[in-house]
Amino acid sequence: MNKDTKGNTANKNAIKENEDNSIVGIKSQLKAVGLLILAMLITVYIFLKDYSLKDLIYYLKQCNPYWLLAGFFLIMFFIFCEGVNIKLIMKELNQSVAFKRCLDYSFIGFYFSSITPSSSGGQPAQIYYMKKDNLSVSDSSLTIFFVVLVYQIAMILIGGIMAVFDYKVAMVIAGKLKYLLIFGTITNLGFVLVLFLLMFSKKTVSFIIDLCVKIGLRVKLLKDPDKWKERLNQGITAYHEKALILKKHPVLFGKVLVVTFFQLIALCLVPYMVYKSLGYGDYKPEDMITAQSLLTIAVSTVPLPGSVGAAEGGFLYAFGMFFSDKVITLAMVLSRVISFYLPLLVSFFISVIIHVRTHGNIKRGDT
Repeated sequence: MNKDTKGNTANKNAIKENEDNSIVGIKSQLKAVGLLILAMLITVYIFLKDYSLKDLIYYLKQCNPYWLLAGFFLIMFFIFCEGVNIKLIMKELNQSVAFKRCLDYSFIGFYFSSITPSSSGGQPAQIYYMKKDNLSVSDSSLTIFFVVLVYQIAMILIGGIMAVFDYKVAMVIAGKLKYLLIFGTITNLGFVLVLFLLMFSKKTVSFIIDLCVKIGLRVKLLKDPDKWKERLNQGITAYHEKALILKKHPVLFGKVLVVTFFQLIALCLVPYMVYKSLGYGDYKPEDMITAQSLLTIAVSTVPLPGSVGAAEGGFLYAFGMFFSDKVITLAMVLSRVISFYLPLLVSFFISVIIHVRTHGNIKRGDT
């Protein structure tokens, strides 16, 4: 076999591997979306079974569409803020990445987080597409971990701050959410600790590597443990060198934290937009921010795609004090459509475009 033949065979194998990877990705997404749709249908049945479509349409016609549109712009701003944070961190790591591309990563993260339990798929998907854009795994993973770390810290801080300054409303919400809020607070604090150790404690990561290698050997997935350890340790060394850069620039943490505060405030104001659209005006925006911030903490770690079911049920408990019994279900539906289902649809189409463009470029390059 001559060199040209070998080269053509290698190219064909590379193309086939890319196509197989794409097929596996599509199958995985179909399963995830199927689970999400099933959860949605069950949720709709449970919460809307006592309401007629006629009643829901009647109350929907009473809504002011401009307030609902404002809510949609807020959630787009929410996604926009993550793009800003990715850009800020990449710049600190001396990576020249166009803001539009950073915004693409943000939409990819929203989509994959929404269709996977506990939002577990968003970060790996972002790192995957960053890698396809020739960004190193150490830079991309550090960027995403930093974004997630600051997001978790900001989420807990906002909930705590609002609980202090809006004590009466917070106590009502906490009394209704009870154990779910306790569970969410503990798991989110634990998650912050784990992320912090992964970013700045090399010993912790080395322990995890050794554990993974041992498990791999036991289940016969790894044949050369020393080789794998060396490769992983090289990656971790590069990763922690980058982490030290961020550690030496506390101003960056402050910038990302401020942007994330605005990001979460935008999310927490969506129910207020729904509240105003239905003609209410007795409660202030900060009351809604308090309720939504505590609800976000409570349901953020529920192991269901998009926290479907828990988010809807939690809304009915948390916001029952703001809406009448007649419209609370409609308010929940509108809030979830604006803050989850519509941006999920938008991010899906953007993710498809990015996926086709990325894999199309790969195939043309291989050919």
